[in-house]
Amino acid sequence: AAAAGGEAAAAAGGLPAVDEGHVATLEGMGFPRARAEKALILTGCVSAEAAMDWIFAHMEDPDIDEPVRAEDVPKAARKLGEAEAAAMARELVEKARAKREAEEKEREKEREKARRSFGKEAVDAKTKHEELQRKRDIEARRKEKMDKARERERLQMLLKQDQAERAERFRTGAPPGATVATEAAAPAAATAAVAA
Repeated sequence: AAAAGGEAAAAAGGLPAVDEGHVATLEGMGFPRARAEKALILTGCVSAEAAMDWIFAHMEDPDIDEPVRAEDVPKAARKLGEAEAAAMARELVEKARAKREAEEKEREKEREKARRSFGKEAVDAKTKHEELQRKRDIEARRKEKMDKARERERLQMLLKQDQAERAERFRTGAPPGATVATEAAAPAAATAAVAA
């Protein structure tokens, strides 16, 4: 009785009759009755699948849940035979599929932009890290050279001190190993100051 009532109401308003089985299928998927009937009418009442594709394609339309009016239905859809209605439904399904594919391509472009941006940031961070590491290495080599130069100066000072002590011992005739209190003590004090 409800099926006959829905078909009679649609026919009375100048709209094509909808298959209540298709309406029930769409309602079972969670779509409101008005949206299901509108999708079925606008797809030529061909199938629940065609209506579902139409719903997904028009999900963002602000008037999606408003009842369909006779003037909204294309004239061809009102008087179509089964073959023409099926062709129209296929066309609508194809349009919906093309729209989804275009949206997916756009999303893919956005993902690629984000991936490239992230890759560029990673390369920039790596370059910055390498530059900092180079600076640290240069500073470490500079410090190492300075340390070597200081050590060389210290050793030269010790060598001069030793030579001065030997020369003094030779001059005074002191035995080897004996300490000689001479001018050699001054370089020893200077060496101690450099080492500190």
